[in-house]
Amino acid sequence: MTSGLEPGLLSQPNKIEAAEREFSKDVKAGLSAYPKKLASKYFYDKTGDALFQQIMQLPEYYLTKSELDIFQNKIADLASLIGKGPFDLIELGAGDGSKTIHLLRFPEFRLRL
Repeated sequence: MTSGLEPGLLSQPNKIEAAEREFSKDVKAGLSAYPKKLASKYFYDKTGDALFQQIMQLPEYYLTKSELDIFQNKIADLASLIGKGPFDLIELGAGDGSKTIHLLRFPEFRLRL
């Protein structure tokens, strides 16, 4: 597990202290919340993210491919079910946008102000 520190921070003590305070605050708030939560930035640095992207491409890791298939081939059905009303959009994965981009092709999934 990484602390979410940026590369190069080791030569910048003030930034390290600020990052450590932010980490401590985030962990305390997240573990005090119901349900408990921690930001994914504390689990994956750039190397970890790249590794997870590779894992998602393995044949054994079917979940991402199944989800992507739904977003590619059933998105019109999802859009028609949601309609024009408000809805909650949950986080869709590792953050590379490979699934979200399919949602944004439909006005039903665009931000409503």
